[in-house]
Amino acid sequence: MGVPPKNSRWGVFAQDEITLTDRLTLNVGLRHDQPAEGKARLSPRLALIRQHDADTTVKALYGTAFRAPNAYEGYYNAAGVYSLNPDIRAEEIKTYELVLERRLDPRTRAVAAAFHYQISNLIDLTTVEGDPDDPTDDLLRFENLSKVKADGLELEAERRWEDGSQLKASYTWQVVRDDKGQRLDNSPRHLAKLHYARPLLDNRLRLGLEGQYLSSRSTAKGGKVGAYPLFNLTLSAPKMAKGLELSASVYNLLDRSYADPGSDEHVQDRLMQDGRRYQLRLSYRF
Repeated sequence: MGVPPKNSRWGVFAQDEITLTDRLTLNVGLRHDQPAEGKARLSPRLALIRQHDADTTVKALYGTAFRAPNAYEGYYNAAGVYSLNPDIRAEEIKTYELVLERRLDPRTRAVAAAFHYQISNLIDLTTVEGDPDDPTDDLLRFENLSKVKADGLELEAERRWEDGSQLKASYTWQVVRDDKGQRLDNSPRHLAKLHYARPLLDNRLRLGLEGQYLSSRSTAKGGKVGAYPLFNLTLSAPKMAKGLELSASVYNLLDRSYADPGSDEHVQDRLMQDGRRYQLRLSYRF
């Protein structure tokens, strides 16, 4: 692996809230970052918030951010396999969101949002030519490959009961494409999440069930992995003793067989994931 130069990084953030009218508020944020390498960056964020009534809030949000390449992406070098790229640039994103929040009753909340993201200088692993006289000597290298646009809708609902039980569900529909109009690898069109928790035995135990669903995704080598649901179950004793917590979990509760897409660095196009797993955890905080 190549050795990255010694460096430091720092950042500062300022935020202000401006009351425009009794119902309208403007939040303004500005972050200044000096990354380990490259030029300093300013990242503004704006939120225009309207309190329509006691139970309804509408938000228009805009933000920018960046992600500097890490040492692995810029300096990993394995002879005959990987080629380092110290000139790789940071990813940048602009986000636009419109959010509607509504409290249906004192214990029920619903949220609907539409979003549009613009990403430039996306960092991805690709194959580059090694020795021109040896067509088998191609190398892997991280590059800034393309611009990406993402459009989608999100729906979320949450319900709490007097006994401490909680149910939360969300669904996202999204379309993610590069500047050539191609759908991105490992990018599901539909995502759904479910979380239910309830206390037992006067809150000495807590039972939690979570589920997630991902629709089919394309792979780096032109294949596809199928859609799948997953469920996890956890029983915890958060207050066994002062600072002591015990939990027992079953992951992939239904022993679902599923795979995630591989990348250019994998021989396989599809990476099979674990079946049902068990975990017992004891933690102490002091």
